Amino acid sequence: MSGPLSAQNRRASLGLFSRIALVAAPLVVLVGVLLWADVGPWSSKADAERPFVPSQAVAAGEPLQVFGLDEAQVLWAQPGSVDVGSVTCASDDGQVAVDGAPEASGPAVREEPGGASWVRLTVLDPMLGAVTCDGAGVESIGVSDVDGSSSGAGGGAFFVVFGFVALGLGLLARRLTRQ
Repeated sequence: MSGPLSAQNRRASLGLFSRIALVAAPLVVLVGVLLWADVGPWSSKADAERPFVPSQAVAAGEPLQVFGLDEAQVLWAQPGSVDVGSVTCASDDGQVAVDGAPEASGPAVREEPGGASWVRLTVLDPMLGAVTCDGAGVESIGVSDVDGSSSGAGGGAFFVVFGFVALGLGLLARRLTRQ
C-alpha cells in the first residue's frame, strides 16, 4: 500500500514521535520536580518577589466584584498604614471577618511599583459575588491571588508522572520502529 497510510509513513511518524518524546520527557520531569520542590520561577518564594498589583480595585465603600471560584483571594486596603482592626467588610453572604490573614504567606504590607502601599485585610474563601469594605482612612480596596497559596506539589506530581509515561511511550515507539 502506498500513500499517506503506508507502512513506511507510519514508521517514519512513529520514529519522529519517539525522538520528540525522548527529548521532551526529561524536560517535563524536570519541570515537575521543580514544581514539587517549590523552587524555580513558579515557586511561592518567587511570588513574593514579583511586583504587587491587585487584579481589581475600587474606592472604599463601593462593591468589589470577586471572581475566585476555584481558589482563595486576598482582600487588600490602601494605604498600607490603615489599621486593620478599624476596617469592616461585608459580602453578599454577610459579614467578612477582617483579621489581617496571619495564616497567609507573604508580607502583610505590599507596595505597588508606583509606590502605593496596600495592607492585607483577609483571605476570602472561593466565592462569586461582591465585597464592600469601609473604615477609617481606607481609600480603596483591592483583591489579588493568594501569595504562595499552593505548594505546586499536585501539579509537580502530575508533570513527573506524565513525563515518565511519555518516556515509556517514546521507548516503546523506538523499539517498534527498530524491528
